[in-house]
Amino acid sequence: MASGYTSNYGLCQWQGEDKFLREEFNQDNEKIDAALKAADGKADRALSGLETADYNIYNLILQNEYDGKSTGYKKALLYDGFLDGSGIASMGPALLLSGGAVSLSRTGQSDLSLGYGPESDGGGDAATRAATASGNGRLTGMELQLHNGLSWETSVEIAYEIRINGKTISTGTADSPVIAAYSTAKGELTFQQGADVKAGDSVVVRLDLHTAWRYATDSTGDSLGGVLRFTPVSGTSGALVTRANSLPAGKAFRLWVRHKSGAVTAALVAGWQEHAFVQEEDRSTTEPLNGVSCTETAFSLNTETVAGSIQIKLILTLDSGNTMTLYDYGLVLL
Repeated sequence: MASGYTSNYGLCQWQGEDKFLREEFNQDNEKIDAALKAADGKADRALSGLETADYNIYNLILQNEYDGKSTGYKKALLYDGFLDGSGIASMGPALLLSGGAVSLSRTGQSDLSLGYGPESDGGGDAATRAATASGNGRLTGMELQLHNGLSWETSVEIAYEIRINGKTISTGTADSPVIAAYSTAKGELTFQQGADVKAGDSVVVRLDLHTAWRYATDSTGDSLGGVLRFTPVSGTSGALVTRANSLPAGKAFRLWVRHKSGAVTAALVAGWQEHAFVQEEDRSTTEPLNGVSCTETAFSLNTETVAGSIQIKLILTLDSGNTMTLYDYGLVLL
């Protein structure tokens, strides 16, 4: 039997003449087990509180981003709501940035015909009806049927505007095809700067034609007719690498990625090395703070990094669905 005990947990302390009892060993093990369990719980609660604070900061700064009040990246926090491409260093050919999100689709958008109907009474401002894309693609131009009302063969400069989901994405000018005097012909209009369109987007093209030129309406007879020219963009997976940012030295990272459908894997790129994040959990959410119902995937990485430039690599992969959308990410250095 022990003749002494430790001061903190009362664990047995045996002297040379003491006899060992099995019951004392069992009692000590129970005390050690209980103490470790309590310490583990305190550590979990402390870490949970820290991660909750970081998560709330991530959401607050992203809200500023969506509200047009971006304050730039923070010393230990990186994020992107993909409102534009400024935070992207590279993107795989199957990925497409449109409408404040990165999209991956199994189906590429082919040329979209609006049909041809009666000729308009005159030129001036004309717009297509809203057309919904069934896949991903880049809108590069438009086939038109035009009538030259002038007494000489010529082409005219046409101002254009591309609207996606009601928002102006691209404007510019393009030359019409050359058409003989008082003649009608089909021809191509090539946009100086096209627009990326994802599946489900609503597309409208508005043109400002010379008043002496008339255009063919669409199959309804009410809007601008023709064929919207698309370069299809499709695939089942794609990688996105963020721009390089400087971070202080760290020992652990937390990452949240919001997406709809599909799966996301992530890696931290530092010092020419990739460190794979460990996926922790998925949860349903109404983020990214614009009412979109999506999935939020949490990742963790426990690795020491020196102060310097880092990037995040996100790989998007389709599941059984036809499309997936990446809305935002946030990285916290712990």
